[in-house]
Amino acid sequence: NYFEMVRTKQTAKKSTASKQLAERLEAKRVNDAVTDGDGHELKKKKKQRSTENLIPRLPFQRLVRDIASRVCSNDIRFQTAALIALQESAEAYIVNLFENTNLLAIH
Repeated sequence: NYFEMVRTKQTAKKSTASKQLAERLEAKRVNDAVTDGDGHELKKKKKQRSTENLIPRLPFQRLVRDIASRVCSNDIRFQTAALIALQESAEAYIVNLFENTNLLAIH
């Protein structure tokens, strides 16, 4: 009495465990946050958790190119990495400025 197991093809299944866990954690964060009625605290927490730029990319690039054309009369070209670095440093400076302003206001 030998039973032989028949081989079957296995199909790849998309793992949803990590996605479900992330959704549950996000829902918990939303429920734990104290709102003032308009959801400003939720928006603030979302912005604090995110790493994306706060200033839209194209308007910032237009501003940089406009300032550069006013300062230098000849045609200036920028590498994409240089514009991204300028934007990140400008946003870091502004965030630092507002943090210090807030500390002074509290003091």
